[in-house]
Amino acid sequence: MILIGGALLSLLGIGVRLMDGASSLQIVFYRAVSQAAFLALLVYMQNRKPATQIMREVGYFGVLAAALIAAAGLFMILAVMNTTVANAVFITSLAPLSSALLGKVFLNENVHRRTWGAIAIAVTGIAIIFGSGLSGGGLLGMAFAFLMMLFYSGSLVAIRSQSGADMIAVCAMSGALLAIGVAPFVGSFEISTHDLLICMGLGTIQVGLGLVLITKGTQHVPTVQVSLLALLEVVLSPLWVWVGVGEVPSIYSLVGGSIVLVGVVLQALDQRGTQVS
Repeated sequence: MILIGGALLSLLGIGVRLMDGASSLQIVFYRAVSQAAFLALLVYMQNRKPATQIMREVGYFGVLAAALIAAAGLFMILAVMNTTVANAVFITSLAPLSSALLGKVFLNENVHRRTWGAIAIAVTGIAIIFGSGLSGGGLLGMAFAFLMMLFYSGSLVAIRSQSGADMIAVCAMSGALLAIGVAPFVGSFEISTHDLLICMGLGTIQVGLGLVLITKGTQHVPTVQVSLLALLEVVLSPLWVWVGVGEVPSIYSLVGGSIVLVGVVLQALDQRGTQVS
């Protein structure tokens, strides 16, 4: 389930690249509406509870996590629209490391020496990726990817502060919040049928079903395996756009991204022995 979920999440870049002419905010809006509707239907089928009761059970930190995930979704699409998919996903893969730092600040969680080493390695890789942007363009997109990573890391800390929240409900709420937040800025809601279908596919299959599979799979797999298996998204995302639309990552992006992955893998291995019941 985690492998399939990671493969589905990796389809965002190629989906955006296959659009005919939809603007970034149009993509964000229609993807978010589809995500919210699909996941809300799943939550209702699972719980058969009123929406107000589900929101109360999610709690304040669940709502905060949903808002942060919504912001992360916005910045991820803006990143993909303004830099290569490889640059975007390599930078956002830093989320496990940055969440460790935020956990130290807000939850007083210990940051082990291996994690500090992993962060140092990953920062080296990020410096190489950003350095390539100084000469090759895409610096704005990489900045958006960095913001996406920070907001997503914040959502992980919010979720950890209130364990037991229904993650599917949180993700459904994040889609609704994102759609409401960007609607006043979309301008025209008129897009081609082709682009609308891709947006709906991204909302339901790419992020909707992808998150459901990873959430469900996490209940049966040790944390270290979840962290490592989830890297499939990072590996596949640049591959799809390379094969599908000929977007070739720069050598600096590949080298820097490989270094980032080494740091993330070290962080995952630092969690060995942690089991999910």
